[in-house]
Amino acid sequence: MQKRLFVFCVTVVLAGFYSSFLTADIITGDSDNPYSKVLKFLCILLCFSLTLAIGNHGHDGRDTNLLRLALLLTVVADFVIGILGLFMIGIGVFVLVQIVYVIRHSRGFTWTRNEIISGSIIYGTVALIFFFLREMLLAAGLFWPALLYTVILSGSLWMAIGTVWRKFYPRTIDWFIVIGMSAFFLCDINAGLFNSLKKDGMELFYGLFSIKGEVIGSGHSPVDVVIPYSLRSILGMLVWFFYLPAQFLLSLSGFQVNFLRSVNPLIPDLAEPKGDRTKRNS
Repeated sequence: MQKRLFVFCVTVVLAGFYSSFLTADIITGDSDNPYSKVLKFLCILLCFSLTLAIGNHGHDGRDTNLLRLALLLTVVADFVIGILGLFMIGIGVFVLVQIVYVIRHSRGFTWTRNEIISGSIIYGTVALIFFFLREMLLAAGLFWPALLYTVILSGSLWMAIGTVWRKFYPRTIDWFIVIGMSAFFLCDINAGLFNSLKKDGMELFYGLFSIKGEVIGSGHSPVDVVIPYSLRSILGMLVWFFYLPAQFLLSLSGFQVNFLRSVNPLIPDLAEPKGDRTKRNS
C-alpha cells in the first residue's frame, strides 16, 4: 500500500511540476529561467526515485538494475548540463545512458525482417536529417559529437521499438518503452537544434516570434509587454515538453503491469498478439 501511494503521489507531483515549468517557460520566453531549472532537476530526481521503489514488482533483477543505472546516469547528466552548464561533458554521460538502454531493451534481439526494416528506417531518417543540418552543426562545432550521440541514440530507439515484437516485456510495457524512447529522441533532436542556433550566428531566427500584451504597472497604467519568443526559445521549450514524459514513462516501464494498474486502473492491460502467448511478466 505504501509503495502504491508513493508512486501515485510522485505521479501527481510530476504532473504539477510539468505544468508549472512549462507555464514559466512560456511566460518568460526562456526555458532556462532559474525557476524552471530547479523544478526540472527535481523532476528527474523524482523519476529516479520511482525506479528505486520497484523492488519485487519489476520484470526481473537485471532489468530493474539496468533501469536504475540509466536513470542515475540521467540525473548526473542533467546536473552537469542543467546546473553546471557543461554541455559536452553532459553529452558524454548521455552516451552512457543510451548504451544502458540499448542493453536493457535488446533482450531477445535476433536479426529478423522486422529488425532490419525498422533499423533501416531509423538510420535512414537520421542520415537525411544530418544531410540537411550538416552546415549548421559544423558552424556550431557540434557535428562530430552530435553524430556520435545520434548514432547511439538511434540504436537505442531501434532497440526500444523492437520490444513490440520481442518476447520479454508485456505488451503494455512495450508501448511505455516505445513512446518513452520516441519522446527522448524528439527531445534530443530539439536539444541539438537549440544548441546549434546558440552558436551559429543565425540572428535572423531570433526575432521571428513575439507576443504583445498589457500589464498594470506600479502607477496603474497599462504598459506594453513583449515576450522574446524566437525559433531557438521555442526549441528550448520543446526539449522538456518531450523530455519529462520520456523519463516518466521509462521509469514506469520497470514495473509490472498489474502493479501499475493497482495504482491507476486507467492504465490498459494490452493483450498480446495472436500466436504470441509466451510473453511475459505481467
